[in-house]
Amino acid sequence: SHHSALPCSRNGEHCPLEEVMRTGSEVGVLHVHYHQTHTEQVQLHAVPILGPQGRIDYVGEYIHPITPMSAVDGGSLLIGRSRAMLHLVSLLQRVAPTETTVLLLGESGVGKERVAAYIHHYSQRGDGPFVVVDCATLGDQLIENELFGHEKGAFTGADARKKGLFETADGGTLFIDEIGDLPLPLQSKLLRVLETGTVRRVGGTDYLKVRVRVIAATNRDPQHAVDHGILRQDLYSRLNVFTVTLPPLREREG
Repeated sequence: SHHSALPCSRNGEHCPLEEVMRTGSEVGVLHVHYHQTHTEQVQLHAVPILGPQGRIDYVGEYIHPITPMSAVDGGSLLIGRSRAMLHLVSLLQRVAPTETTVLLLGESGVGKERVAAYIHHYSQRGDGPFVVVDCATLGDQLIENELFGHEKGAFTGADARKKGLFETADGGTLFIDEIGDLPLPLQSKLLRVLETGTVRRVGGTDYLKVRVRVIAATNRDPQHAVDHGILRQDLYSRLNVFTVTLPPLREREG
């Protein structure tokens, strides 16, 4: 057999060529190229090419350079060469170009908002808005008002129509942090948005079409929250399409 030569990672990951030969399926890994003056990250995809006998005769190699994000909000977005960080970035590079809803899990302070911004940047919506709402810092009524907006006269003090964050994020990404703190009635309303792609402002009657990718995050065990009636099972199932668990800071050495 003839095979293209694939470089193995220097971070302890399996060589893509060996993985393709072992599994017979496409393999993608994050690889760090070391140059004399700098390093660069690339995404390696190894694809088996079968011969007439159904055996792997060749392995195709595709290399996709990862253009670095120089700065986001004045700082580098994701830094680290540890195995945990390289594995995380590899997952993010896989899911970012898709339209998949992403659920981020991890302890407080691990950088879930940074990861969400990373996904947005490398997505097809990277030129669109990136909007953040933190459910843990807002009261029940304020969360609804922020997410969905309101019509003029919807409640006392609503002197003008206000666009919600779903409308603001149209064409981009909405990051909903601490989804477990969203009140149950609003979880039902959020589920409808995810299922229909439409929102209705508080006090309104019309449903408005929005094109928004949702990334949600929580520092809780979501299944535990479901079991205790804090998180709706149907909403969790809708959010749990692609789940990424962020490594704690203590596992990012290197």
